[in-house]
Amino acid sequence: MRFALALLVLVRLAHADVGVVVSGDPNMQARVLDHAQRWLQDKNQVLVAAPLGAASTTFVDCFVMEDMACAKKLVNDQAKAAVVVFIRVDMSAAQSRDYSLTAFWFVKGVEPITEKRACNQCDDTVLRTTVDMLMDDLSRKGTNGKGQLKISGGGEGMTVKIDGDEVGAPPVSRELAAGSHELVFIHGGAPVDVRRIEVDAGGVVEVTAPHIAAAKPLPVAKPSRMFPGLLIAGGVVAAAAGGVLLYYGSLRGPDEPYEYTNATEIGLPLALAGAFAVGAGTSLWFARSGSDAQVGVSGTF
Repeated sequence: MRFALALLVLVRLAHADVGVVVSGDPNMQARVLDHAQRWLQDKNQVLVAAPLGAASTTFVDCFVMEDMACAKKLVNDQAKAAVVVFIRVDMSAAQSRDYSLTAFWFVKGVEPITEKRACNQCDDTVLRTTVDMLMDDLSRKGTNGKGQLKISGGGEGMTVKIDGDEVGAPPVSRELAAGSHELVFIHGGAPVDVRRIEVDAGGVVEVTAPHIAAAKPLPVAKPSRMFPGLLIAGGVVAAAAGGVLLYYGSLRGPDEPYEYTNATEIGLPLALAGAFAVGAGTSLWFARSGSDAQVGVSGTF
């Protein structure tokens, strides 16, 4: 006995390529197909039309004969998809609305996974829930309960932690166990964003990291010339005062009405200190002028 076949159409690429073959009760095939197709699209799977090509009818006959070795060989030799999902729909009793759904998850070179669900009083709402539960469990077992996380974006200095473990800077691609996970985005040593994501078995979660603009460099402060200027001015005053005292200290003789006997003792060190201050201030002045010139040159290029 041959069963009619319903094959999923080709849809947008997203993750792993999957082909689906549905057989069994002719009145249920299209409905099961629609729900399975929606579930796979929601999980970002790549759907491949006619994954077994001309061997599809023979593939269904393998299940009629209950020959699993036959089915596995056809998948290994003929499948155009990495994964082939086969769903058989059987009526539980004549003239009833009760059905059983048996699904198989085939991967080349791996023993197939199987799941079975009953759909009683199987209107469209109940069927949709049944197919979702069937595909959830089938996919979780078939993919070892893992999904894919891809993180892009961010900026210079951005790093990521997944469940407390630092994984580096975006872009990041990681296989994670199905379930809830915490992402922490860190910039400049501090967390800037925290997100929780849900990873489905066999699915892909794509996340864009927040973009933090690089900090502008602080302006370089120009060296002040106030101190050298004050040092030069003070030195000039001291040198001038010392010179005046030296002059008056040199006045001697009967023609001078006054003699300043201590002026030379005070004036000489004062003049020397003033000269030293002028020299030091001048040296600092030109040294800081050179620093300004270097800043200007570095800013030019």
